[in-house]
Amino acid sequence: MLPFAIYLPLRRNLKKYIEMKKILLLLLGCTMSIFCFADEGEGSISDDPDIFQKPHKVPNRAPRVSYEGGNLYIVSPYGISDAGIIIHDVEGNIIYNMITDLPASSYVIPLPLDIITSISSIELCYRDNYIFLQL
Repeated sequence: MLPFAIYLPLRRNLKKYIEMKKILLLLLGCTMSIFCFADEGEGSISDDPDIFQKPHKVPNRAPRVSYEGGNLYIVSPYGISDAGIIIHDVEGNIIYNMITDLPASSYVIPLPLDIITSISSIELCYRDNYIFLQL
């Protein structure tokens, strides 16, 4: 058996040795994996020259607003609570203002006859989003 004065420093050095061994094995493994996967194989992304010219299409999830024949149509893919509908005339004055909950489908709002002739723009406001329709 080793004397205690010699055993304690060896034990500390052994822990450092094991930690260093783990770090070196980890670095070696990472380096080897980089070289193994760096080979360009068949069907790689660089084989397609038009990869950056193809348009990326994202589905449109915004509500759509349209106006026809005295009715205001709002089609939304999701329900909207506290949606503000503001209608302006040609001079920019608000002639119709309404706050309503919109369902997750189409919604029709029949507009009063006295404002139908003077509509210039329609605005839909919800959750810090604004949709503006200029007529």
